[in-house]
Parts: sequence; C-alpha cells; structure tokens
Amino acid sequence: MRRRTVDEIVAELSAIGFDAEVDANVRVRALAKAAELAGGKGAGVGPKPGKKEQAAAAAATAGAGTEWGDDLNVEAAGRAN
Repeated sequence: MRRRTVDEIVAELSAIGFDAEVDANVRVRALAKAAELAGGKGAGVGPKPGKKEQAAAAAATAGAGTEWGDDLNVEAAGRAN
C-alpha cells in the first residue's frame, strides 16, 4: 500500500468539506485541516511567530507612515531628540 501525497489528502478533505450530506461540524473541520495542509506547502511558510517575534515586528514598523514615525531615527530627523 503506497502512502498518499499531501495533495491527495487535501483533495479528499476538500471533497468531504463540500459534501452536503456530511455533518456541518465534520465539514468545517475537514476544510480547516485541508487549508492547514495546503498552506504549509508555500514558499516562506513556517511556524507561526511567537509573542516576542510579533512584538518585535510591530515595534519595527510602529509609526510608519505617520508624521512622528521618524522621531527616534536621528539620521532621518536630522537632529538628536
């Protein structure tokens, strides 16, 4: 017996998800799992960042696009604060 590929599993889960005769909870769970499996195949997709990584990313872009966005950047402001 050969192992099924991820694409085959996603296709089966999607078929279950769109089958009107299947219980709604089962359909939702099948589609959620199919999306999880299909999403993991893309380039650059990795584990979900933790709270510290999310905070660091938010801090790096805080104020971007606002008039006070460069207040802490001495080179951009042209003066020390």
